[in-house]
Amino acid sequence: MSLITRKDYLQRSSAAHNHPSPRTPFDEHRAFFAQFVTEATRDHVKSWISTSELEEALLDDPNLNSISLNRWDALSWRLTNGSFTSRATAAGNQSGPFYATIPFDRKAVLLADEAVTRTTLVCIAKEAARQLVERAAQSALAGQPALVSA
Repeated sequence: MSLITRKDYLQRSSAAHNHPSPRTPFDEHRAFFAQFVTEATRDHVKSWISTSELEEALLDDPNLNSISLNRWDALSWRLTNGSFTSRATAAGNQSGPFYATIPFDRKAVLLADEAVTRTTLVCIAKEAARQLVERAAQSALAGQPALVSA
C-alpha cells in the first residue's frame, strides 16, 4: 500500500465529498490517519480508554465525540512546561508549545508531509480507537479472545 500524502488526502476527501463515490470523506480521513497508527499507538489508547467504552462511544457517534476532547487531548499530548490545559489564550491559540505523548509512526507522518499538530495527534488516537474496536469485533466473530498485548 502506498503512502497517502496530505495533498492526496485533501484532494481525495474533497472529491469524495463533491462526487458520488464508494469512498466517503470519512473513509478518506480514516485511511490517511490509519497509516500513522502502530501497535504501540493502539496499546496507548487502550491504556487510557477501555475497548468496551470505545465500543459504546462508537455506537453513539462514529467520530467518538461522546468521549470528551479533554480526554483525547490528555492521552495525546502535553504542554512542554509540564502542565496541561485545554483553555485557549486570548489570541485563540492553545497556550504554549507541546509534545506528543502518544506513540505513532513519525516517519510516515514526515513522508506524508503531514504536520504534527494537536489535531493530528487526536485524529491518530481516534483512528487507533476505531481499529481496537474493529479488532475486538473480528475476534468475537472468530470466537477468539481479543488480542491483548503486554
